[in-house]
Amino acid sequence: MAEAKRRFFDLLVGLALGGVAGATLVGWQGQKTFTSLYLVQAADQAHVAAEIAAGRSEPLGARILDSLPGYVDVIREQFADAPGRDWALWAVRDAYSAAGVEPPEEIAATLATLPERASCPPPAGLSARPAPAGASP
Repeated sequence: MAEAKRRFFDLLVGLALGGVAGATLVGWQGQKTFTSLYLVQAADQAHVAAEIAAGRSEPLGARILDSLPGYVDVIREQFADAPGRDWALWAVRDAYSAAGVEPPEEIAATLATLPERASCPPPAGLSARPAPAGASP
């Protein structure tokens, strides 16, 4: 009986230590991922600012607009249920509107069928930021 209690206690200690180690590893990996994403976004913003300051805002804007259909495809395929999905798609729609061009045919239907802007909140981490500019259709 004492041996069974000892084994059960050892099992509980092992599970607890494994849980702590797992949570630590997941937390560390999450922080590492967040750090990478933040640094990439900071460098991206700096690149945009440098291009604008160098007088190359029009070519930069054209490259960004050319890349947006790829982002929309990924959002449709991999983030269909993600919080903030429609908010991000509104930002894409606004980018084409601000440029005064129609969205490419492959994403036009997706952008045309967005719900009302007011029903498209940003993801939880961005809740303090305002919604993208522009009026709802």
